[in-house]
Amino acid sequence: MRIGWIDQPDAAGGCRLLVAYLAHEECGVSGNVYSVAGGRVAKIFIAETIGTLLSELTPEAVRDQLLDIDNEAGYHRPESLDDATRLIAAHIQG
Repeated sequence: MRIGWIDQPDAAGGCRLLVAYLAHEECGVSGNVYSVAGGRVAKIFIAETIGTLLSELTPEAVRDQLLDIDNEAGYHRPESLDDATRLIAAHIQG
């Protein structure tokens, strides 16, 4: 099965060009993940929702609060474990 623009002879060319830059001594980024397809390059990253504090952690409480748990508005992108821990502590302390 052929999928149009993905099946172009130079479909992997974008990946090679991105890797060439990322491997260059001028490049200041490290550890990032990128998506490259059809001439588009985008950074992929993991983020954390603000979440909700449950007074009792049960499957039913998760079910009842899942919309708040999954709400991506105002997400947080921790840069380190310490950063993630500070967010959790601030949430617990109110």
